[in-house]
Amino acid sequence: MSYDYQPPIPGNTTIFHQQKQRYSVLSSENPDEKRAYEELPSIYPPFCKKIDENYVPEGEIEFPFEEIGGSGDENKIRGNWSSKMDYYLAMFGFTFALGNLWRFPFLMGQNGGVAYLIPYCITYFLTALPVLFIELTLGQFISLGPITAWNNI
Repeated sequence: MSYDYQPPIPGNTTIFHQQKQRYSVLSSENPDEKRAYEELPSIYPPFCKKIDENYVPEGEIEFPFEEIGGSGDENKIRGNWSSKMDYYLAMFGFTFALGNLWRFPFLMGQNGGVAYLIPYCITYFLTALPVLFIELTLGQFISLGPITAWNNI
């Protein structure tokens, strides 16, 4: 199985052409029948790149793992967190980065110690936490990144 990639030539105005990889897969209906598939660039996750070469998309995007009953995952392409702990650890990592934990004691010592900590905590609880919760709930509701979520409001 060879994959021939030719990088685009600078200054060339033709559309970038990507070589397609062809391979044979056994059909699930009949194990003796082989069907040719090709790997195409896709918006689907990596496990959904196999599309029959005779496939013609019609209308909306059809997901091969979509449930017909209507109950199922609402976020099929991007996916969801596997557990609540994954979500909390990711939010903790983004909120309290290592640089912030190193810099805060230095700023506190430079600006007056405990006298700096009191107005910092008041400002943190009155402004920073509400904005953080608004951004987190907005991101969960819209399922977009922080910049694109605010652009869609």
